[in-house]
Amino acid sequence: DAYFYTNPQTGAKTCNVASVTDFWDGNLTLFEQNTTQESIFEKVSVMTYSTMEPVDRSVVLGQWETQDGSQDGKIVFAKSFPMRIDLPASERVTLAFEEDAIKRVQRLNSEWARQDGNDYRVDLFAQSSFPSEFERVIIVDLPLLVVVFTVMTTFCCFVFYRRDPIKSQSMLGCGAVICIFLSILSGYGLMFIVGVPFTSLTPMLPFIMFGIGLDDAFIIMGSYTAQDPKKDIITRIDDTIDDIGASILVTTMTSTVAFGLGCSSSIPCVKWLCLYAFPVILIDFLYQITFFIALIVLDDRRAKAGRRDIFWWRFVDDADRPEDQDDDEPSQNFAVKFMRAYVDFLLDPIIRVLVIILFGFVAVMMAFSTMRLTQAFKFTDVIPSDSYVTRFLDRSDEYSKSTFVRPNIVFRDLDFGDPQVREGIHKYVDEFVAMNEISEKPAFFWLRDFDFFINATSPVLDGYSFQKQLEFFMSNPIFNQIYTNDIVLDNDGMMTASRTTVVMDRVDLDRVVSQIRTLNEQLEIAKSQPLNSGLEDLKMFALDENYFIWEFYSVVVSELTQSSVLGVIAVTLIALLFIPHWTAPLFVAPIVMVLYIDLLGFLQIVGMHVNSVTYISMVMSIGLMVDYIMHVVIKYYESPQLT
Repeated sequence: DAYFYTNPQTGAKTCNVASVTDFWDGNLTLFEQNTTQESIFEKVSVMTYSTMEPVDRSVVLGQWETQDGSQDGKIVFAKSFPMRIDLPASERVTLAFEEDAIKRVQRLNSEWARQDGNDYRVDLFAQSSFPSEFERVIIVDLPLLVVVFTVMTTFCCFVFYRRDPIKSQSMLGCGAVICIFLSILSGYGLMFIVGVPFTSLTPMLPFIMFGIGLDDAFIIMGSYTAQDPKKDIITRIDDTIDDIGASILVTTMTSTVAFGLGCSSSIPCVKWLCLYAFPVILIDFLYQITFFIALIVLDDRRAKAGRRDIFWWRFVDDADRPEDQDDDEPSQNFAVKFMRAYVDFLLDPIIRVLVIILFGFVAVMMAFSTMRLTQAFKFTDVIPSDSYVTRFLDRSDEYSKSTFVRPNIVFRDLDFGDPQVREGIHKYVDEFVAMNEISEKPAFFWLRDFDFFINATSPVLDGYSFQKQLEFFMSNPIFNQIYTNDIVLDNDGMMTASRTTVVMDRVDLDRVVSQIRTLNEQLEIAKSQPLNSGLEDLKMFALDENYFIWEFYSVVVSELTQSSVLGVIAVTLIALLFIPHWTAPLFVAPIVMVLYIDLLGFLQIVGMHVNSVTYISMVMSIGLMVDYIMHVVIKYYESPQLT
């Protein structure tokens, strides 16, 4: 019942509603009796409702202006009428109500849009809006997985295709994609069994895995195709694994280590994504050296039996084969021919000098760009573009003067009957509202009004205990209505917790630095209070939903730095252990660091910022970048040719 308001006139119980309709006691008949603009402005200019409850204009009026420019002057203009509804703390009831309310408002807007000359619109935002819209964008993007699977299958079929219907291996390309798909299913299934949460960021992983998995498949097939076709299949497979086994093992380890380091992140969604990623990568490696190798053997048997690719049940006549095909020579696809031509071009002495100069120039420019990289996050960037939440946030900025940063200052586990404790609460609130980000004291503060009530009734209540004085205070209908949700009493009527709400109307929500500074300043104020001295679990603190994203901003730089440094160190150690030459780390570490700087600089150039999505991408990028470096370095050191 604490979440409901009992109308003193009708006795009806309703949710607590703060709206411009409160000026007319929520009675449409009273409103329709006098609807001239002058009378409406006169009505909304009063500072108390008919119930004597004080009016908080910032809650019920948007972009309002007064005749004399003062905060409590006569209202002459209002751009919007915000409404706030406090719902009971029942997940089942609340979610059902919110879902129904959202549908009703959307239908109302559709009706108004069809009415000629009707410029009025209603937009809303509920407690469940952002999570539900975030989940919806996941569902909307699920078909992209089908698109990716189809595109990757088509691409692999094209790469493995040959004009010779026997030598063509398009069906094997399909098998490579299926291998990755099975590894994703296996990894996800394992994590489901373990109980790792499936978050909104987890669906990113399949897109990454198609790139990592196909990389190994192409390397295996490239080496296998280069083997002497005169050898038997067992020998060719043995030579293939001997040729590229160490390479794909090392690159798998680097990718696994990169994601494994991400599991140490203090940001839960990053940790859970990495917990899904590193077992999927390991499972994919196992599938590549078992399942995909088995598919290669089956495809070789098909070719030796003279069966067609794809349509394996049909045999190929000699007349159907191209005349320029030689069964005794390994086939070369376009990629092999292109890379050989590219290497010949790259090793030209002049080109080598130009490449080094260009590489250094780009590195310097990207380093400069990296220093200008900033943090930013907009909720509208991670929800559907047609979401009602986007519309609400955009129009709220345009039409409403209110701010979403309304932290609750919470007091708990205190002896509220102790005058020194109450003095400490006053001191904390005064220091909190003295912050530059706050322009006014809280509109409603139970202790301030309690002291006023006691002083006004003195000396009648002077001899009573605090508990009894509080009982008299809350028996006042006005104070009871205002503070029922702000004071928690136990079964004996003793206060166990309370709160007050302040408005941070000067926080620059477009500047991360301002948000981090505000977060740190309010925390320092809380920790400096004598009642919080030496406590990790503070008894007085402020909390707002915005603090969560601000906390992310405050740690993301150190988290990213730590992950990057550990990632570079880890892949360098792997190179030292598994690449057969002590100079390998001298190639791997500097190139990885330069490429990482190039990546950060490129993000700044294209206008991107550091946020939860780009942070995860940068953590993963270390494992992906080092793949190519490891392949090249290992093949270079294993080459028997003189350089």
